[in-house]
Amino acid sequence: MRLNKIISQINKYYPPEEKIPSFIGEFQPGYLYGNVKIHKPNNPLRPIISQIPTVTYPVAKYLCKILTPYVPNDFNIASSREFIDNVTSTNSTNYIASLDVENLFTNVPVHDTINIILNTAYADNVSPLKIPKNLLKSILEICTTQAPFISPNGKLYNQIDGIAMGSP
Repeated sequence: MRLNKIISQINKYYPPEEKIPSFIGEFQPGYLYGNVKIHKPNNPLRPIISQIPTVTYPVAKYLCKILTPYVPNDFNIASSREFIDNVTSTNSTNYIASLDVENLFTNVPVHDTINIILNTAYADNVSPLKIPKNLLKSILEICTTQAPFISPNGKLYNQIDGIAMGSP
């Protein structure tokens, strides 16, 4: 399995307690379901692909953990409580905007985004990643373009561009 080969190469750079486990056994494809958007006219569905049963899910969670420190926090709010505290504790004349973006996840350009991740993570001289850039790129590509899922009609699909809601 290509994924185990890449994991084995990555694990050479980490101590035992930080290694990604190799995958053995059976895994299932993800599955597509929908949440109703009750705030929209005609109540359309928000498609979500659960990646939990897939072989790439634990790897994606690991990647999320090691890449999170590289995400800029200048404009992020961690919780509703933080938002309320910020709004009520200031007498600022700033504006608050809420944007409704349609099909945000499915319109993410995967390869461009992977390049942004690589450029950001490896430009940080304070705490560079231990994983070689080419291996991180390979494992990101596997997690985003090789995660099959089953639709409600039972057909098997592979999302090759865009990001599925329901994956780390």
